[in-house]
Amino acid sequence: MNYISLFEEKIYLSIKNRLHNLSKDATHVSNKMTVNQMLVHCQEPLLLSLEDTELIIPETDDFDELKNFLIELVELFYQQPRKKRRKRPTFGEFSSERWGHSQFKHLDHHFNEFNA
Repeated sequence: MNYISLFEEKIYLSIKNRLHNLSKDATHVSNKMTVNQMLVHCQEPLLLSLEDTELIIPETDDFDELKNFLIELVELFYQQPRKKRRKRPTFGEFSSERWGHSQFKHLDHHFNEFNA
């Protein structure tokens, strides 16, 4: 089965572009979370998928810092080797294809909620 994946260059570039265009004034379509909460929430699964990383989510309310950290994580995810399998605590072992698809779906879902 062929899934849309964050490992695909055009998808990766589209996600980065949407993230770059995200504004600190963006609001959730149903006001369930703030844009900063969404940025932190989107960082967590990306960190889980990266091996051998000592990165941690910044403890800040600064929109630009949170946004730039998410951009960095998206870039690291895209650049990592694709042949490895990594465990996800909730769902078990994911292939690289599954990671790429799930990361895209997660980011796309939340960016859509903020009209990004």
